[in-house]
Amino acid sequence: MLVRQAITADAQRIGEVHVLYWRTGMADYIDAAYLEGLKARDVTMQWLRSLASPIHADTLVAEEDGRVVGLIDFGINRNELGFDVAEIYGLYVDPDSWNQGIDVALLDAAQLHLAETGFRSAIVWALADHERRLHFYEDHGWLPDGVNEWHTSGAQVTRYSRQL
Repeated sequence: MLVRQAITADAQRIGEVHVLYWRTGMADYIDAAYLEGLKARDVTMQWLRSLASPIHADTLVAEEDGRVVGLIDFGINRNELGFDVAEIYGLYVDPDSWNQGIDVALLDAAQLHLAETGFRSAIVWALADHERRLHFYEDHGWLPDGVNEWHTSGAQVTRYSRQL
């Protein structure tokens, strides 16, 4: 597996992985109507605009046999916590590639990149009821910091943080 910087040519596959992950991995936690509203074409166009923008967040992809199988998107936090606090915006792996350590490789690479570029800590939001994902973050040094919000999907999310 190769972890590398995403490029605009990856946008279509990133959009597909994004939607596959949400529809499969979030089906038990998110309203079905919200998930049905996620269209690969729309999400792909969002990713294309993001990747083509000179001020886009950092996006890394995991590639196997020339095919993108996962991604992580990260940058400065959106919660006005200071310029030394980063945020993981999204971590998505194709369901066909789950349980192969791809999420770990992407998270490790992002954390290293963030630390090397001067961030001291990072946050990530996770669905409050998604115990598997919460345990994943906890197993990798992230801790809940007591902040909860409502996601646009209507699900409650909890914020995790860690030092880099």
